[in-house]
Amino acid sequence: MLDDVFVSPHPDDAVFSAGGAIALAARAGRRVAVVTVFSVGDGAEARLAEDDAALARLGARAIRLGLVETPASGGVQRLFDAPDPRRVDEVRAALAPFLDGARVVAPLAIGGHVDHRAVFAACADLPNARFFEDQPYALCAPLRALRLAELSGAPPPPSFGRLRTIGAVARWWRRLPLLTSPTGVRVGPRALAPLTALLIARAQTRARPSPLALVEESLDVSPAADARAAALAAYATQWPLFFVDAADFARALGPVERQWRKP
Repeated sequence: MLDDVFVSPHPDDAVFSAGGAIALAARAGRRVAVVTVFSVGDGAEARLAEDDAALARLGARAIRLGLVETPASGGVQRLFDAPDPRRVDEVRAALAPFLDGARVVAPLAIGGHVDHRAVFAACADLPNARFFEDQPYALCAPLRALRLAELSGAPPPPSFGRLRTIGAVARWWRRLPLLTSPTGVRVGPRALAPLTALLIARAQTRARPSPLALVEESLDVSPAADARAAALAAYATQWPLFFVDAADFARALGPVERQWRKP
């Protein structure tokens, strides 16, 4: 039986978002596992090897459910669609054997990736569920604010409207190595990066309300800073898509991780 289950849509999501919490739980003697839901897809072998190395640094067990991630072949828009209810049921059924008696920490689905939304929806009804802020997407203030507004049922901020929100999110994407570096581009020629950033931002900021009353809690993870930094650095195929240096990523995350729980 497990004490803590961190549900990761893909390899790296849980560690990027809650690596400090994972390390602290393991150090406290709790039986901790990271359950990766969508562990089959492009580059999966390398990503799972990185995940093994990262989780070893944090002291957590790795469990993979073997579901196939949503492919990018349907275009940027598909990656930010609402999840199919059948997909949510599939995730819920695959997770069930590992959740008995465990505290569950799942993604809040900041950024709107369809796989993250499917995992959120599958865990939303669990009485003991908590939710981590999906990193690095939560570092984009408009994306974080939009998701929190969706959950609260409040008008989506910022108050100056969706077009300027799209612009702010597009500028965030445009700065990422994923779109700007010769080696990092995965979504098209470098010259198309501004258009790609705009398309991603447009898809990410389309409102998809999923109300759930939640209370924010902050966790000081500075005692586990070194372990978290080492775990982040293990994902050598992933962090360079967002930062030029793994240490920059760790610094951007800061000493506090936020989780959200039901009142």
